[in-house]
Amino acid sequence: MNPSPEAQDLNKRLLAEAPQVFEALSLLARRAYFPKGIPYQAGQAAGCAIDATIGQITDGHGNPIPLARLGELLEGLKPKDAFLYSPIQGRPKARQLWREKLVKEDARIECIGLPVVTAGICHAISMAAELFFERGDTLLLPDLYWDNYEQIFGISQYLMEEELLDPRHDESFEAMRQILERRYRILKNALSKPTGQWIVYPFNAGCFCLLELRSGLHAEDVRQRLITEESVGVVNQSDRHIRLAFCSLREAAIEPLVAALERVCRKMK
Repeated sequence: MNPSPEAQDLNKRLLAEAPQVFEALSLLARRAYFPKGIPYQAGQAAGCAIDATIGQITDGHGNPIPLARLGELLEGLKPKDAFLYSPIQGRPKARQLWREKLVKEDARIECIGLPVVTAGICHAISMAAELFFERGDTLLLPDLYWDNYEQIFGISQYLMEEELLDPRHDESFEAMRQILERRYRILKNALSKPTGQWIVYPFNAGCFCLLELRSGLHAEDVRQRLITEESVGVVNQSDRHIRLAFCSLREAAIEPLVAALERVCRKMK
């Protein structure tokens, strides 16, 4: 599998600036790059008056709407910190504080940038293995080591368990369903008016809507102009498709979002 153009660009920069690091990378690491997907596009739309990029269920003002029981269990944390997506690299404040701790313990670390947040030491070790080891490479370990190292370096198996059947969630689920249903109906009504611009794909997920732009329109161009001209953030799903995360919008912002999209498309005829 050949590296993507973005990965090739990163590899060229690494070869020029730190060839020793590039030579140490695994084939997987040489294919890795930060995609210009939803998190990237959401960052560009930060600060827009209407932000329909990341599909987080909020009150339309950036505040999460968690299940009541989860809110109770995490009441000691700020809701935005507890329930909204974190940046892929981790929260900047946490990364800065951790770096300060590392530098205090070892001044030689002063030259490195901000560390990346992981789920724990085993996750960090697993990432290091994927970035710097190939199948068949030899790893030297002390005679005493955690037995989960055998799992990390010898087996790749990820298990995820979900438990959402607790009856205590029922009331919260119903309240959330009603909120999303209202937003869904407003959006569906706004998109039902023929304009010759959007094709609207059938949708009933309660969070997202996918639109196919008419021939001649490029989704990335439309997305950029929505940000600069209308202060509206959406996601470019492909060359011809725009995704709207209406679950994170105030009901009053849904029709203005559709109107802004229509205005931009008309200008680009």
